[in-house]
Amino acid sequence: MDINQKSREEILAEMHDYAAGDAIPTLTGVVRECNAIVTRTILSAFGLSAFEDQTGGNVTTLHNFTNGITATETDAERYKEWSTPYSAEADRGKYAGQQRLIRKEILKKNESIYSGYTGGALPRDGRAQLEHIVSVGEIESMPQNFLFMSEQDRVKLAYNEKNLTMLESAANQSKGDMPLREWLSKTRKDGKTNAEYFGINTEQAIALDDAAREMIRRKQSEAAFKKQSVEVAKTGVKEGFTLGAREALAIVLIEFNDEAMMCVSDLMRCYKNKELTLPEAVSRLRIALENTRKRVIGKWDKVLDAFGTGFFSGFVSNLLTFLINTFVTTAKSVVMLLREAIYAVIRAIKVLNSKELSQAEREKAVADILLTTMTVCLTALLGEALRAYLKDVPFGDEISHALSGITIGISVILISYYYESMQAELMATTAAIATTAAATADARAAKIVTPAMRITQAEMRRRSEKLEKMKY
Repeated sequence: MDINQKSREEILAEMHDYAAGDAIPTLTGVVRECNAIVTRTILSAFGLSAFEDQTGGNVTTLHNFTNGITATETDAERYKEWSTPYSAEADRGKYAGQQRLIRKEILKKNESIYSGYTGGALPRDGRAQLEHIVSVGEIESMPQNFLFMSEQDRVKLAYNEKNLTMLESAANQSKGDMPLREWLSKTRKDGKTNAEYFGINTEQAIALDDAAREMIRRKQSEAAFKKQSVEVAKTGVKEGFTLGAREALAIVLIEFNDEAMMCVSDLMRCYKNKELTLPEAVSRLRIALENTRKRVIGKWDKVLDAFGTGFFSGFVSNLLTFLINTFVTTAKSVVMLLREAIYAVIRAIKVLNSKELSQAEREKAVADILLTTMTVCLTALLGEALRAYLKDVPFGDEISHALSGITIGISVILISYYYESMQAELMATTAAIATTAAATADARAAKIVTPAMRITQAEMRRRSEKLEKMKY
């Protein structure tokens, strides 16, 4: 068969399907999609998915901590301790014992003692005091030191050798808990700065201050990495496992629901026809369970694929949420939207790279994924509104989430079905007209073309070649 003739027949066959209404979407697919929406929504709403979304995400960032937003009770206690106003008498008590021991050790090991700020020799008595270059008051005021460190860690930080020097008692008492640069430039009543009055070698003192602060920043970074890397990994694994389990369980339950609906429909038909007996009902239920088992086993590769995709998506979304909260605080609903959006993107990428699907099938699958993501976004918005009305009702959060998810999900699917049906109806009408026109043209051609007027294919080729040569 000629290629053009074959293409023509395929087009006519497709137009015939549209004209006959065979290509118009049926309600069966719509019912199944609604079933999937309801199943996933109930899984998510009533804790089967076990997501614990909260404002700021699952890991406390420094940005959120300074704004009083914490992910755990332990971090909340640390924030409470940090936000309590600093009291020199109360807070310095933690450091007093260490202070005496270190000063005593310095005096024991060194015959000559020199001031770190002036360079002058110091007497070996009470006039030689141990100085914290970055004061205890500053260390106790830094949020990093409370979020990432324990009380013992802060004491070690204050008494790190790079943060210690010996100093004249008068200068030490004058400086107190002030930052060194601020204290050096502060003007006294006599018009002199502290640096001038105490004879400070400014360059030497600032070099010590820079070294101490660099050490503190490094220790803070190390503590932050140690704490947050573990927390991001743990919460990421938990989010990934939860999302993967939800998607895998959803496939199993959807298959179960499909089989259950067919079984119930069959039982109702038998009941109406008065053919239903107890042994028959038990037999049909047994068959339905066996069919469900076979359907799930048949889709086991899809179940595992859904779990793997969900796990990866959950881990990535948890990491992304953490990175965003380093700069801005995400609302609880935004955390959920990020997770679902990333899951949709990863699924879409997998679909687009699939070699098993045709271009049309890939486009349809991606459209379905985007539709699902849009449903989730609308669900979150409606859920927030419903939650305000149901806040005093038991399980108000769960009910509002379930109602919003089911309402939005089914509405979007029905709108999509209506749109596709309208398109199919238009195509059916167009195809009917085209099919009629083609049939009419074929009928006319059959009447006009007589055996005498027919020529062989060889003659047609000869004439075509002649016409081509005449063009040039």
